[in-house]
Amino acid sequence: MGAIIQQIQTSLLNLLGQAIEAMPSIAAAVVVIVLTNTAAKFVSLAIALRANCCCQRGSVRGGERESGRMGEWEIRKIFLIPDD
Repeated sequence: MGAIIQQIQTSLLNLLGQAIEAMPSIAAAVVVIVLTNTAAKFVSLAIALRANCCCQRGSVRGGERESGRMGEWEIRKIFLIPDD
């Protein structure tokens, strides 16, 4: 019985060590996801603002906004970021 407990303890310590080794990679992945999400929102906002300021015709403005949404969707799809 003591050998089984020792083996379980050793296995748990190994798992903990592997988790600690993976922390920098996990943190880097989270940073990339946050930056990509922020960039996608910024691009979408920039295109919407440009469409509102520069286009006089409503159909062109709507088309530019839709293009911005499609670009944002593509960025999210590439990096597998769920929609808000």
